[in-house]
Amino acid sequence: DIRPLRELTPAVLNEPLHLFTPPAAIAWQPVASPGGFAAGHGEFRGENRPRGVIATFSASGTDLPLPDEKAERERKEKQRQEQLLESPEWGPAPPAKRAATAPAASTAAPGSPAATDDKPPQAMVEIHDAKGRLVRHFKTPVTQGINRVVWDFARDDFKRTPPRGDEAVPEFPDGPPVIPGDYTMTIRYKQAKQSVPVVVLRDPRQERSDADLTAWDNAVVSIGTARETVVDLVLQLRTLRNDVDAVMARRERDRKAKLSPHDLVPEEPVKDPLAESWSALSTKLGERERRLWEPPDTKGIQDEQEL
Repeated sequence: DIRPLRELTPAVLNEPLHLFTPPAAIAWQPVASPGGFAAGHGEFRGENRPRGVIATFSASGTDLPLPDEKAERERKEKQRQEQLLESPEWGPAPPAKRAATAPAASTAAPGSPAATDDKPPQAMVEIHDAKGRLVRHFKTPVTQGINRVVWDFARDDFKRTPPRGDEAVPEFPDGPPVIPGDYTMTIRYKQAKQSVPVVVLRDPRQERSDADLTAWDNAVVSIGTARETVVDLVLQLRTLRNDVDAVMARRERDRKAKLSPHDLVPEEPVKDPLAESWSALSTKLGERERRLWEPPDTKGIQDEQEL
C-alpha cells in the first residue's frame, strides 16, 4: 500500500504523530492448504501479507530511534562522544551550552507507553467499534519516520484465570475475532493522538448472513462475560483464603513468640477453636473453587464429577 506516499509532505513528517487512513481490509477466512506428497525441498509456498488492517503512521522526535540499525548505532555513538566531551574530565561546558543540551522534561501523558532505558519507545493502538466501545488495545514499536502496524481483527481477550506455574502471561492477549463492520483506530504516543476510520469487509466466500454474524458476536460477548464472572469468583475465593492464611500464620508466630524458653511443650497439641474453624472453612472454600476450575496446585487425577 503506497497510498500514504501520496499524502507525504515535509509538514506531515514534522508532525509528532500522523496516522494515514488505511484501506478497507477483508476478513479472509483462513483455509488449510493441501499438503504435498514427496515434494521435499521442491515444494514452494510464498508468504502472504499480514492478515488484518495494515495501518501506516509517521512519527518524529529526537527521542525516537532511527529505523536503520546501523544509522541508530552511529547516532548513539555520536551522542556518547558529545556527552564525553561535556563531562567534567574534559572541562565543564559554558552555561548557555549546558542549558541547550540539558535533557528536556518528560511530556508523556500519564499512562502513555513512553521509552525507558531498557525498552524502545512504543505507541498505544486502540480499536473502537461503531458504538464507541473499546474492543482492542495493544502496543507497537515506534521509530522516526514511517511506521506500520497490523491489527489482525482480534478483540481483547476476556479475563483469564491465574497462570499455572511458570506459564507466560501476554501483556495484551488476543481474543476472538470481531465481525465485519465500521471501526475507529486510534494511535497515542505521549501527548500526540490520531484517529482514523477503519472498515472491515466480510469474506466474499462467507455464507452466513449479517444477522447470523451479529448473533455469533453477541454469543461470544455473552460467553466471555460469563467467563469473567467465573474468574472473578475464583480470584475472590483465592484472595479470601490467602488473607485468612496470612492472618492465621501471623497469629501462630505471635503465639510462639510469647512462649518462654522454659515453658514446657505439651505432649498433645492444644486445641484452638479458631484454627479448627478456619481449617473447616478453608476446606469448604477449596471445594467451591474446584467446582469452578482446577487450581494450579492440584495433584493427581481428579474426579470429573467434582469439576
